[in-house]
Amino acid sequence: MTIINYIAYKSEHSLSRIKNAQYYYIYTTLSQDIIKASIAMYIIDLSRNSIKEREANSALYVFLKNWLINLDQGNINLKHSPIWFSIQLAEYLGFKINNNMSPENIYFDLMNGEYIDNDVRHNHIMSEYYSKVLYNYINNTNLDLIDKDDRNKLLDRLLEYYQLHIEGFRRLKSVDVIRKILS
Repeated sequence: MTIINYIAYKSEHSLSRIKNAQYYYIYTTLSQDIIKASIAMYIIDLSRNSIKEREANSALYVFLKNWLINLDQGNINLKHSPIWFSIQLAEYLGFKINNNMSPENIYFDLMNGEYIDNDVRHNHIMSEYYSKVLYNYINNTNLDLIDKDDRNKLLDRLLEYYQLHIEGFRRLKSVDVIRKILS
């Protein structure tokens, strides 16, 4: 696997011919490490299922490129990476998770992307416990205390968040692989 820079001739709806291409980054561990490869598959699966725009978005491109390079270079805590990536990608897609937890606002509202003061408005509100787990991820605190079951439940809720904000969002096939690999 590699990242290439290329110049292409563009027809009305697609690329018609590559004019020039050169290597930008050659992955060294993604193809050899099953855990990293599975996480990369999740990153690609979530990105493909979430990105609907066809216009160029250089900030999103750099974000995705940096995530995959950092994953390859081992600069990321692997067991937490699917959740971190999901939280961060939402910001680039326009539905950032608001980090407004307070003593009054202790429940995360998946529909509105913010912490609220009660859990009875609708069915898409996280429990106080999982709202706190999400808060810990956003602030990179107490992550060593979060076990596999809590990570899986939080990932499910984050994917529900994506379903609420992206029309036609499909179930990710890579989630089952991630659960097995990171157990």
